[in-house]
Amino acid sequence: MTKRSPKTEKERLDASLALLQNPDLSIHDVAIAVEFNPSNFSARFKELFAITASEYRTNFFLNHPPPIVRKIQNYLFENFRLTQIAEEIGMDRQTLSYTFKKYTGETPLEWKNNHEPSTETNTLKIA
Repeated sequence: MTKRSPKTEKERLDASLALLQNPDLSIHDVAIAVEFNPSNFSARFKELFAITASEYRTNFFLNHPPPIVRKIQNYLFENFRLTQIAEEIGMDRQTLSYTFKKYTGETPLEWKNNHEPSTETNTLKIA
């Protein structure tokens, strides 16, 4: 039986980047998965990347929203009501709002008030 060599701290932190992109994993879960003490993970992450794990995750989701969030955004720009959007997407209004805020950091109404569509296709402009 061969014993595999342990990964370096940098390799484990690099591996955490992909895991932080999974919305179903908490930062605590990510720390455990890459073999860090959860209370030490964030400090080591910030030392290496100059941003906290939470900030990385937020920035990732803001810049890479899943297709369902893009669909909701498009409906918002078309002035659909949340109940109409929820019906179109096939989820209840509360779940729609929760999911949207989870990925954007804003409720659908806050998001709509803070953004406007640009003239380019599938591109959003921050107001």
